[in-house]
Amino acid sequence: MLRNGLAAKGTREAVGKEIRQVIDACRGERGEELRRNAAELKRKFEKAWEDDGEAKRDLNAFLERYV
Repeated sequence: MLRNGLAAKGTREAVGKEIRQVIDACRGERGEELRRNAAELKRKFEKAWEDDGEAKRDLNAFLERYV
């Protein structure tokens, strides 16, 4: 796959280098951004299932109509 214009090498060294890059990114600014986004999604999902939440309302409307 050429997502970044480079062909995969598949060597142990290449895989190790990529794993280290991913870990470094997770520990840095990009990782912090991903954690913030995940926390925001968690909050939205929790709110959706509260009594007045969008998911709960939609499920109840579905059940009233079809069950």
